[in-house]
Amino acid sequence: MQNRKLVWYSLAAASLSGLFVLGTGAVLALQDSIRQPESRPSAFASNPATQLPQTPAKSTAVETPSLPAHTAVNEKNEYHIVALGDSLTRGMGDEKGQGYVGHLTRELQKTTTEKVSAANLGINGMQSPELLEYVNSPEVRNEIKAASLITLSIGGNDLTNGAGTIAAPDEGLAKQTRQAFLSNLDQILQLIRSQNRSAPILFVGLYNPFPYSGELREQALNLLEEWNLQTSRVLRKYPDTILIPTQDLFVRKGDVLLAPDHFHPNSKGYKAIAERMLQDLK
Repeated sequence: MQNRKLVWYSLAAASLSGLFVLGTGAVLALQDSIRQPESRPSAFASNPATQLPQTPAKSTAVETPSLPAHTAVNEKNEYHIVALGDSLTRGMGDEKGQGYVGHLTRELQKTTTEKVSAANLGINGMQSPELLEYVNSPEVRNEIKAASLITLSIGGNDLTNGAGTIAAPDEGLAKQTRQAFLSNLDQILQLIRSQNRSAPILFVGLYNPFPYSGELREQALNLLEEWNLQTSRVLRKYPDTILIPTQDLFVRKGDVLLAPDHFHPNSKGYKAIAERMLQDLK
C-alpha cells in the first residue's frame, strides 16, 4: 500500500513540475511577443533644426505647416510674401480659405506686373516662444531672406493663456505675460532683420472679439490698448516695421466680421485686415 502511495506521489510531483515548466515557457514567449522594438531616432530627432517647438499645455494644439515648394531664392521679377505667426496668419475662420494672406496676395497682384507669391507659415495656437524658435530654423530663415514683404501676427495666444480667465483677467499675470511677450517679440524681430534688412514688416495688432459691456469691457479694452501700445514701441526700434491696428474694425462690426466661433475673423474680416495692410504699403 505504501509503495502505491509513493508511486502516485511521484507521478503527481512530475506532473506539477511539467506544468510549471510549460507555464514559465508560455510567460516568456508572451513577453517576447509583446516586447517593444528598440527605439531608433527619426530624421527629425537627429536634426533638431527641423523640429517645431513643443506646444505649452494651455495652448491650442499646434499644427505643423508644410513649407511651400518655393525655392526661397527670390527669382527675378517676383514679389514674395512671407507670413509668420498664429491662427490669424493661417486664416482660421475664413470660410473661403483665403485669410488675410490670400486677400493681400490677390490685391497686390493687381498693382504690379511682377509675379506675387506667398509662403503662409502660420501655425494655429502658436505663441511667441514657439515663433522665436521657429524663425531660427534654417528653412524659415531661407524664406525670410527671400521675402519682399513679411507679415506677422503673434501674441493673442500669449495673452489668452497667460492673463487668467477671459471673464476676469488678472492684471498682475497680464503684465508678466506682456513683458515676456515683448522680450520674445524683440528677439524675433532681431532674427528677422538679421536675415532681411529691407522687406517691410507688417504686424497685425490685437483686437477684442468678446462683446463685453460695462466695467468688464473697460478692463478688457485697457488691457488690450496697453498691450498694443507696448508692442508698437518694440516695433519702432526696427525700420519699416509697422503695427496694423484692428481693434476699431471689430469693435464696430464684430457681428459682421467674425467667424461663427466669435473669435477669429471670417472672410470679410480678413479682407478688412488685408485692406489695412495695403493702405500702409502705399
